[in-house]
Amino acid sequence: MCGACRVEVNGETKFACVDGPEFDGHEVDWENITFRLRQFIAEEELSHGIWERKNWHKLVDISPRNFGSMVNPKQQKMKITI
Repeated sequence: MCGACRVEVNGETKFACVDGPEFDGHEVDWENITFRLRQFIAEEELSHGIWERKNWHKLVDISPRNFGSMVNPKQQKMKITI
């Protein structure tokens, strides 16, 4: 078990993938979860930036509906990879 979904509920360690996903929100140790999830913010931002630079073209919507009358309806059969 990887422990990514680990959560403290009423003083007990539980795993959302096994014991959940529904827990009483009043019994969840939110401070612990927040701390754990914020540990890797810098690495996640760096990774996202690298992915964005390599895949920016996938983020641009080039579908024919955005070109309106500029595109001939017969030529609208484009292969779009998202």
